[in-house]
Amino acid sequence: MGRISGPLWDRLDLCVETREPTYGEIAGEETGCSSNELREKVKRVQEIQRIRYAKEEVRFNSQLGSADVERYCLLTEEARRCIERIYTKRRLSPRSYHRILKVSRTIADLEESEVIQAAHIQEAFGYRVLDQDY
Repeated sequence: MGRISGPLWDRLDLCVETREPTYGEIAGEETGCSSNELREKVKRVQEIQRIRYAKEEVRFNSQLGSADVERYCLLTEEARRCIERIYTKRRLSPRSYHRILKVSRTIADLEESEVIQAAHIQEAFGYRVLDQDY
């Protein structure tokens, strides 16, 4: 990936690298989550968000505004310290900070966790750091 300007990078929610599948993966010898299992998990997360935002104008975590992020992205104390360290050390923009929290909320939803844990913050941040120098 070439160099991307900071303001453009701020607008990306997720950035992941992919690799070529192994022979075992394409030959069906190595199995992970099936498409049906993944579909059901996504449907469950959508239902969690539908219920959470039933009285709001948003439907998904990605649509949360700044005030909504503070209201719906509840953090454990460890998660709060984690995002604070990342924010300070990486000198994140407010936009990046909020995007990490929204992605963390989705990761927590995938685990059916009401509160965002430090591991959710770390995973969400990991999706943003492929180009360390941006």
